[in-house]
Amino acid sequence: MTVDAFAKRHGFDQWSEPKRGEAALFIWRFALGGQELPGHDAVRIETELRPDARASASLWSPERKDNVLVRVDVIEAPSVPAARVELLRVLADFQSPQISRLDGGPGDVAFGPGGYRAVAFARANLVVVVRNAGDEVEPVETPARELDQLLREGPAPERSSVRPAIRRAAAEVADREARLLVDAEDPLGRHLWFRFSAKSGQFLEQDDSIVFRPESDGKQAIEVAAINENLGVAREQVEFTI
Repeated sequence: MTVDAFAKRHGFDQWSEPKRGEAALFIWRFALGGQELPGHDAVRIETELRPDARASASLWSPERKDNVLVRVDVIEAPSVPAARVELLRVLADFQSPQISRLDGGPGDVAFGPGGYRAVAFARANLVVVVRNAGDEVEPVETPARELDQLLREGPAPERSSVRPAIRRAAAEVADREARLLVDAEDPLGRHLWFRFSAKSGQFLEQDDSIVFRPESDGKQAIEVAAINENLGVAREQVEFTI
């Protein structure tokens, strides 16, 4: 099925953008570190830098199940609407004609075949595809929801005692938008990914930095979280007025 045909069949115009007034969330420089799926061991994690997005592909083995493998693909888009378009492309490439929208599924919007043999969903600006990759087929709902919860809420503070340090978190306001100035460091020099959240508004990546556009003028508050490979997290609140 072509992208246009899939868009028409599944009402893409109804979910192509987030609804006004919804909480805003943005994930930046996301990378899997091997701790994201409880009860699963990371077998392989590969990253890919595309011209228009960051992406990773990984394989996970559930504990005590030798013949089961779960594949997780993550694509990081520069905005939430761009992620919805990317999800549409992913769904059009699915090799199953039995794809339908999953009410109550993981993410902001989710699709998959019956029985959760696979699921593709968008959470904020990320597109996640979870599917079977081993000899035995099992439902992938649990790992999909676990990863989505991590993206939606961030790690619990007690997840790791070795946490990053946020050295700077500020906003540079101009023309009714704010460019976020963030600098953080991991004590062991490991990669960090970032999670930005606000009560409403829109985040997007622009010129290798994050821009926030509020829904209305006034006082704004953004939570900035820096997260390392062991899911240690540091948080700061950035407040400013537009």
